[in-house]
Parts: sequence; structure tokens; C-alpha cells
Amino acid sequence: MKKQFPTLPHCRIGLALLVALLLSVPVGYGLAQGTMVVVDPPSSEITVGAMTTVNIRVENVTDLYGAEVHLTFDPALLEVIDADPGTAGVQIEPGPLLSPDFTAQNAVDQAAGKIDFAIAQMPPHDPVSGSGVLAIVTFQGKAAGTSAIDFANVILSDRDGQPFSAGTQGGSITVTSEETPTATPTPGTPTP
Repeated sequence: MKKQFPTLPHCRIGLALLVALLLSVPVGYGLAQGTMVVVDPPSSEITVGAMTTVNIRVENVTDLYGAEVHLTFDPALLEVIDADPGTAGVQIEPGPLLSPDFTAQNAVDQAAGKIDFAIAQMPPHDPVSGSGVLAIVTFQGKAAGTSAIDFANVILSDRDGQPFSAGTQGGSITVTSEETPTATPTPGTPTP
């Protein structure tokens, strides 16, 4: 009995089919979408004195029970508008993702350009899975320029307080100076 090996044309056809199959699989197929904490929208533009709102979103999370985020911004260009004027200091607004049963920290340091926010649910609430808004920050433009809105640190935790990893994606706000209208000279009417 004689063994028969594939001939060169058969190898080329098999290799071509394998390459075609690999190229037809979408990039990222089979890779889990990791949990992300993002600034949404990732970029915005306002004029000096105008306000804009950004959401701090948690995406693709499973069994979230608590979250702690620390953000930075340029205090020369932006200031945070207080979400709770009845409470001392400056706070941001909790979003609807987690029930705000226990707020461990909600403070803005305007001079340093720092936001510290930590919130947790308490029983009988169930852990949250999916995506949603964790917090809402309203900024007002102070001076022209572009300020990064970056995450200094993020900690997400499950019902047992065990932290789990998440990627982050910051954003930016561009503040433009208000354009002052300039008078356009109009030609005078000639006099005879």
C-alpha cells in the first residue's frame, strides 16, 4: 500500500481556504468586551462662561455593587458646578446606575482640579450588570484652552467588596473665548 501525500496544488487550495476563513472572522471575535469606565462624550467644546455636562459611564460590567472614581481636570480652564448647593462643599451628581445607598465620598477640589466620588449599594439591592451612568459632572468654562478629563484611579467592587479590574478612557473639554463682534464699516452715500 502506497501513502499518498497532497500535491502542491492541493496544499495551495487548503492554505488559501484557511487564510480566507481567518480573514472572514471579525476582529475581536471571541474576545470578551472588558469593563470600561469612560467620560461621555469623549470631547466637547464650550465658550468661556458656558456650561457642559459629561457622564461618567461604566460599560460592560458584571455584578457591580460599589464604585470609586478619582478624576482630574485643569482648574485654570474649568470649574465644576455644584450639584447639591444645600450641602457644604462642591459635589457631583450620582447617576442612575447604582442606588446611592451609601456615598463614601463626593467632593470636588476646585483649586487642585480633582473630583473624588465613591458610592455603594446596600442590601436588598441586587448587583448591577450592563452599562449605565455612574455620575454626572457639570463643568463651566473659565478660560480658553483644552482641559483633559482624566481618571487618576478607578476601583469597582462586587457585593463582597472584592475589587475587579476595569479599563478607563478619559476625555477633554475645549473652552473657546467668546468672539466679540467687530463693527463692519459700511460705505457712506456720496453727496452731490
